[in-house]
Amino acid sequence: MRHIRRHLTYANVMATLAMFAVLGGGAYAAATIGADDIKRNAVRAKHIKRNAVKSADIKNGAVTGREVLNGSLRAADVSVFTIDATVTLNIAAQTCINNDFGVDDIRPGDRVLMFTKNLEADPQVQAKVFVDSQFATEAGRLPFRACNLGTAALTDETIPVNIIVIR
Repeated sequence: MRHIRRHLTYANVMATLAMFAVLGGGAYAAATIGADDIKRNAVRAKHIKRNAVKSADIKNGAVTGREVLNGSLRAADVSVFTIDATVTLNIAAQTCINNDFGVDDIRPGDRVLMFTKNLEADPQVQAKVFVDSQFATEAGRLPFRACNLGTAALTDETIPVNIIVIR
């Protein structure tokens, strides 16, 4: 007992107390600090250990094509599928319109390409209609831009389209 008392100095006692405070404080912080306590954008890539974030950690739809660096994905990383549909257009001559229509398989963030097909039967319509699309922003809705390049209006013109979805 005398041996312990000889080494029981103020500095040793304070160092031991400091060690318990540090270890206990870290455990307290880990147990009480949650996602709501961290400011938005406070955690950066440099703070995250390599390969620490897995697919299961990311909410579905949280990362879309807009957040992915160009050239960083391989074909195996991308899901591509096609949909056949029809759109009914009412467009004045030499005019473009922005529109959308319902497509069940569309999710926000999908890159969607839409183009006309099978218009050989009506070459007048084929020459007049140009259809383009953008990123889907709403589930089940496909925004697109259609242009009538002809000199006559299109009224209730049903146009068959191919839709390619890149997810």
